[in-house]
Amino acid sequence: MHAKPYIIIMGASNSCLPGGLRAGLSQDHVIYDNLSIGGSIASSKIYTILKHKEKIKKADLIILECNLADVDRVIYKDINLNECIRNTCWLYEELYKLNKKVLNLLLVNSKKNQVEVYIRNIHKYLCNKYGFNSIDMHDYYESKEILDFYISHPDPVHQIHTIMYNLGKNIVDHLEYFKIPKKNIKLTNPKFYFLTPLELHPNKKLKYILRKHIIFQECEVYRVEKDIQLKFPNYFYNCILIGIHTYIEDLTIRNWMRKRQSYGSLVISNKNKTIVKSAACFNTFLDIKEEFIIDEFSHIRFNNENLPISENSFMVAFEDNKSSTLDHVDISAFLLADQNGKFDFSKEIAFVKNNDIFVDEEYDFSYLVPPVEDYKSAIEEYNFRMDPIKLAPLQNQINTLNTQITNLTNEKQKILVEKNNL
Repeated sequence: MHAKPYIIIMGASNSCLPGGLRAGLSQDHVIYDNLSIGGSIASSKIYTILKHKEKIKKADLIILECNLADVDRVIYKDINLNECIRNTCWLYEELYKLNKKVLNLLLVNSKKNQVEVYIRNIHKYLCNKYGFNSIDMHDYYESKEILDFYISHPDPVHQIHTIMYNLGKNIVDHLEYFKIPKKNIKLTNPKFYFLTPLELHPNKKLKYILRKHIIFQECEVYRVEKDIQLKFPNYFYNCILIGIHTYIEDLTIRNWMRKRQSYGSLVISNKNKTIVKSAACFNTFLDIKEEFIIDEFSHIRFNNENLPISENSFMVAFEDNKSSTLDHVDISAFLLADQNGKFDFSKEIAFVKNNDIFVDEEYDFSYLVPPVEDYKSAIEEYNFRMDPIKLAPLQNQINTLNTQITNLTNEKQKILVEKNNL
């Protein structure tokens, strides 16, 4: 390791939020870098490896966190389960090729369904295959019978900051114990390509913007608006478009729902197919759900014609059936794959659907989960002591109102008696 170990995390929103996991990993005796994008799944991590390859080459530990986003994106039909598992298998091989220690975090999921089980299973299966380290918080919570307690608060997707902070700190304190990957595993991936809009032969000059945000890495984007058309170089014919990194920002919009309702849409066409997909006012990686093969007719343009949306997009809340509420989409890059590798993962899919999978003991670091069962006991004891004190003012108000109601009822009865005696 270097004088200071260098940790990189590639995660989703739980890796981005201040005060939690990222704060716990940011200890003085390590160098920590966050390459996360909220709501992002395996395909975006492949993209991240290509985009930030120089940083990743220096890493002593790479942390992966995306199982919650995996589940949500499948449930909300942004991508289907087979594609999600395919992309996850691809990602693990790309991580394996880096020859770095890898730690996968399986966070607590409130979605109690088979998709959640299958997603965790494929991650555990791949950790065993490649010799990656694993922390399964979800399984830990279930084994301690505390899952329902911790998913009962208003934001169950994001666990309490104290828990996530201490998890991060425990990871940093145990860096030397994480295992290196296995050796001599056969490689079957296609080749992946990372392309910016400038490399897609724009027909007009593109507006360049450098996005800066306290949570995310600096990001160069290019604006695709009316009359702009991007065409793929012929070198990439027969490649498949896997996803697009978009980063639209409007600092005047503070409301979360308004950001979701502020979106532009793209038309993605080839000889035989047209896909219309929207991007909201966030830093997002959009997976292309339908197979799109690049040919000599392939191009990407802004949806000036207001063509109907053909695929769901992460975080977009459509307004009055409008395909766009903005007049542009800001694109950072595209992720492509050639067709010379493995695309059929039906055996892996069948295996994770029909087996209970456990991470091999030597790679299982779930004991680094903080003592959340003790936290639960402390929270319950605190509430037992404090609830009567907190409720006392409300109970006093109820008693006062009941007294007033009784007095008014008695007064009413008195008036009725007096009236009957007249």
